[in-house]
Amino acid sequence: MKTLGLGILLLGAGVGVYFFANQGPAEAPTPAGPGDSISTPGEASPTVEPRAAAVALKAPVEEIAREDRFQLPDGSWAPALNGAKNPAPLDWPPDIPYAPIVKRVTDPLGQDWYVHADGSKSTTVMTWREDLGRYDAVTNLANPTAAAPREQDLGPILPDPNKKN
Repeated sequence: MKTLGLGILLLGAGVGVYFFANQGPAEAPTPAGPGDSISTPGEASPTVEPRAAAVALKAPVEEIAREDRFQLPDGSWAPALNGAKNPAPLDWPPDIPYAPIVKRVTDPLGQDWYVHADGSKSTTVMTWREDLGRYDAVTNLANPTAAAPREQDLGPILPDPNKKN
């Protein structure tokens, strides 16, 4: 009986290897549509190419149901990402000039993000809210900032009470 089980296991593994090896070349990526991304001449290409956006980045309000879009700081609207329903408006910091969306990318975990002209990234996701007992849409923004100095670069913040002058 063990021999039969081992034989079936090996046969299944062989079939899997055959189909995996003979699946052919990967399909060419879908070309980006107008407004999906902006590139500048001489721009270094990333190590991992992001997926092209499947939809326009901004669409007329009447073409997208209210529950499937969110408002941008400039008053325009963008499609919600990652299946988010009724996301809040994008809350841009008042001390940073708003940068429009230039492309849509997908991270290695499969989450879609908008990339803005200044390098900021924004997304909408459904997140479980324990206080509400349900999933709720969250709109996230990550603005690029300068790296914070390391503690050893700052020196002592407070004088050492054990150190004698």
